[in-house]
Amino acid sequence: MLYPLFKLHIPVLRLQLAVLWGAFLVIQFIISAVMLLLRPEESILISGTLLPFAGGFILFALTQRLVLVDFQNGVRMGRTRRKMLGLTLALIGADALLVSLSALLLPWLERTLCIRLWALLARRPGAAVMVKAPGGGQLWYPSYDAGLLRVEDFGLDAWWLAPLILLAGLLLGFLLAALTQRFGPRSYLLPSLLYLCLIFLPQAEWLRDVRLLLPAALLLAAGVAWSLWSLLALQQCAGHSVHFSDFLMPSGSTPAGRTPPDPPAAGRPAAGPDRRVAWRTSPQWPDPRRPPLFSGQRRGRSRR
Repeated sequence: MLYPLFKLHIPVLRLQLAVLWGAFLVIQFIISAVMLLLRPEESILISGTLLPFAGGFILFALTQRLVLVDFQNGVRMGRTRRKMLGLTLALIGADALLVSLSALLLPWLERTLCIRLWALLARRPGAAVMVKAPGGGQLWYPSYDAGLLRVEDFGLDAWWLAPLILLAGLLLGFLLAALTQRFGPRSYLLPSLLYLCLIFLPQAEWLRDVRLLLPAALLLAAGVAWSLWSLLALQQCAGHSVHFSDFLMPSGSTPAGRTPPDPPAAGRPAAGPDRRVAWRTSPQWPDPRRPPLFSGQRRGRSRR
């Protein structure tokens, strides 16, 4: 079951990886063109910062798609929630592995291979990279000599920040998908609030405290645990309780495992999310699968 599901998921994953690799190639093309045409004395390394954030956003989007589309469709097709959750987590792990390898490998390629290409295009004998010293300040590696291409590294401050960003994107995507499956589109207020906090609180000193990482990690772990429980135990929210399979059932029948709706009062369709289900039980609302008998029968209601 995992291989067919992964085979169906390959086009989506291929598109996301193409976006990541395409961004890297565009960056290298622009920098190489500048080196060839202008031959400057300085250049920059930005893939070490840009690609981890891009990979985290890709994992954020892929995780939501797997939970809200593949997991939901598998449950609707008769698979158990436990089995579909296991398959979904396996696909999330495969996606995280491929995207993380790309987001960590491409900055290494830029540092080892692209710098030499830049120096060659700029007609320089070599390149010296400005890195941050362990005790503070900056130093050149190797030692800077006149005539070398100076390259400033705008990478992340610590090596563990890139894997942390990728992991945070994956877990936040899983949490938001579970919230959306439980509470509906209102759950997207959460990332909106986080975005507003990042905009209006960039200079808050207490946000830069490293000691906040542990409470944030515990809170995120609790949210992921709740997401697993929610996907296994809870049904969909009321606004999503009716899906397309209701229209494919014969009139008067009910899908397995679902409670038949109450008959509408006074021959009118029931209000709320079960309105479409009431079409099958109301004599004034014919089967939506059948075409109208004449032009006066619009939206299922016949002319009298």
